[in-house]
Amino acid sequence: MGGEYPNDTVALHPCPFCYGDARRFDDDGRWRVECKHCGARSATVSDTDTRPEWEIAYYGKTPEDHVTRLWNDRVPFDPFKPRVRGGSATYSALQKQIQDIAAAKKCGSG
Repeated sequence: MGGEYPNDTVALHPCPFCYGDARRFDDDGRWRVECKHCGARSATVSDTDTRPEWEIAYYGKTPEDHVTRLWNDRVPFDPFKPRVRGGSATYSALQKQIQDIAAAKKCGSG
């Protein structure tokens, strides 16, 4: 059964890119973590993946713990850095700036 998995086992850090909230997902035994704001994703870990002992010791026994550790280890989490509120609004503003820069370069080259 697929769907969003409640964050009640190991706490997820905010997204390392936009500091938005992240959620674990179970897609029929294939687990991943995804940012609710910008859509950044972790690697996918399957219930059926065979993993060596050192990997189980580091990442955890369950796929949920494994993807959580992958997500949390992406970059050091700074609890003092202010979180971006309305991550999608910030992302939209950034997209607009990129489009404005591209349009300005296009006008200047033509």
